[in-house]
Amino acid sequence: MRRIRVDELPEVGGRVGLDAAATHRVTHVLRLPAGARVALFDGRGHEGRGHLVVGESGRCEVVLDELPREARPLGDLHLLFGVPKGAALDNVLRMSVECGVTHLHPLLTRRTVPKGDHADRWARIAEAASTQCGRADVPVVYPLRSLREAVAALPQGLDRFVGVPGGPPAASPGLPGAFCVGPEGGLAPDELELLQAAAFQPVGLGRWVLRVDTAVVVGLSRWIDH
Repeated sequence: MRRIRVDELPEVGGRVGLDAAATHRVTHVLRLPAGARVALFDGRGHEGRGHLVVGESGRCEVVLDELPREARPLGDLHLLFGVPKGAALDNVLRMSVECGVTHLHPLLTRRTVPKGDHADRWARIAEAASTQCGRADVPVVYPLRSLREAVAALPQGLDRFVGVPGGPPAASPGLPGAFCVGPEGGLAPDELELLQAAAFQPVGLGRWVLRVDTAVVVGLSRWIDH
């Protein structure tokens, strides 16, 4: 069933109009006929199912047929990551959404190669990943900022871990939680000290040195069953 994000879900039996982008996707990309069953989600964790109505002008609406359901992670999970180059960044965004991350913190670290802040594009990738994987919420994507700024903005009460090559194994973490992965080249010694002073526990991610996107998935897999 195709999934469409809307600003607000209507009451059962109510209608919601699709914006121009969603209408184009439904009619020209997906080529859904009138009456097609679709799922609606509001990006805040609520989802419902309905059917498509296409007007004579080509304007599309969805009539909500079923009560909304909750379809979001069971707790907050923050990912702090040194921004990698190229396709690896898109992989980090998509796969972290699939792993249940609710807050994405792109980091400008000592060894990050700065390419500018593209938070709007990153947010679009996160929304597309939520649409694809069945989540009804869309993770928060923060602007690019320093490690110190990101750590200072984290809420209290998180189980905090940082991936370190050759680090010790860690017990299964709980939620809410936070996981940090360095950039290509790793975190600098003073950055690791900053994290450990902020209660981040070093954790090993296997025998080998991993790419940033691989390290993200391996680290976040500890939370997947929550």
